[in-house]
Amino acid sequence: MNTLVTPITMAATKFWKVIVIQLDLFESTIIDERHFSNKEEAKTFESKYAKNDSIICVACMM
Repeated sequence: MNTLVTPITMAATKFWKVIVIQLDLFESTIIDERHFSNKEEAKTFESKYAKNDSIICVACMM
């Protein structure tokens, strides 16, 4: 039996993920996680948490 296998090509969709983590003495908690279509939007959202010492905000391209 002859079987033809056709590869599936998926378009690479890139987006920015921002994760906001609340630091605590015994454990950390993810308090927000959002997706953005471009770097500027992600960095703007990230900057809202920049002044808080007990929160870490990480933006990365996926």
